[in-house]
Amino acid sequence: MKTPFSSEFLEISFFEEHKILQIKWFSISEQMTDEDFKNQILHEKNAVKTYKPKTIFADATNFAFPISPILQEWHNDFLFPTFIEERLKKIGILVSNDIVVQMSVEQLINDDKNITFITQYFNDKNKAFEWLLV
Repeated sequence: MKTPFSSEFLEISFFEEHKILQIKWFSISEQMTDEDFKNQILHEKNAVKTYKPKTIFADATNFAFPISPILQEWHNDFLFPTFIEERLKKIGILVSNDIVVQMSVEQLINDDKNITFITQYFNDKNKAFEWLLV
């Protein structure tokens, strides 16, 4: 496992054997500004371009930053073309403990009609990894 990026808000790891990029958010993400969020997503994009994962596992259990509709649109326009370009197949998301935040995450994914990858939400990390490995 490699850890190409870590900050107070998240950690990005790459499991080379299975080509899985893991994004793990920390509860301090509640204190992020919009610019902080954009910076974290920039590092995610760079990791996808560098490591070319087949799948992404996003551990959002501690993600605590509600993503505004404007920021959702920016996120999709900025990040999803890279996912498509790098032929990402699946994203497994371990759901947030905060229902408002979880709704903003789901809206972020569901609002983009151009995505070519499959997204699934999980309450169990092991089940998410099992699904990503199929």
